[in-house]
Amino acid sequence: MNEAGLHARPAAEFVRAANIFRSEVWLIKGDKRFSATSIVEVLTADLCRGDKAIIQADGPDAEQAVARLAELARRSED
Repeated sequence: MNEAGLHARPAAEFVRAANIFRSEVWLIKGDKRFSATSIVEVLTADLCRGDKAIIQADGPDAEQAVARLAELARRSED
C-alpha cells in the first residue's frame, strides 16, 4: 500500500475493479471480512502501509478477480 494505505482514491479504484467481476470478492484482515465491492467496507478495513490482508473470491471468475486486485494492491505499493 502507499504511504497513506488504502485511502479514498486507491480504495475507489480497488472497488471499481472488484465490481467488474461476477464473483463475490472480500478483503480479509485479521478475523474480519469486508466486501471488496463496497467503498464503505473497504475503507472500514482501514488498511495501512505494511498491513497484511487476504483477497478472497468465490465465483466463475474468482482467479481473475484475485489476480487483478492483487496487482492493484502491489502497484499501489510503488
